[in-house]
Amino acid sequence: MYDIFYRFYPYKLFLGKEGQNAVEDILETFSVLNDSKVKRTVTNKVDVAKKIDDFLEISIKRDNVKTSFHVSYK
Repeated sequence: MYDIFYRFYPYKLFLGKEGQNAVEDILETFSVLNDSKVKRTVTNKVDVAKKIDDFLEISIKRDNVKTSFHVSYK
């Protein structure tokens, strides 16, 4: 949850220390900041699946979500 919050509101980039503390206090109140400190295991896998003409099919799998795309290699 914290990661999503920070992507939309990167408060550390533009707030001073006092403002950052205020934001983090609010996040702790709603148990959002504590969630960011939990260790997560992320699995990543990149494969080159097929060669078709001048293209490679690249597959990226992260947390059981697979995305494929084609890349020209010439």
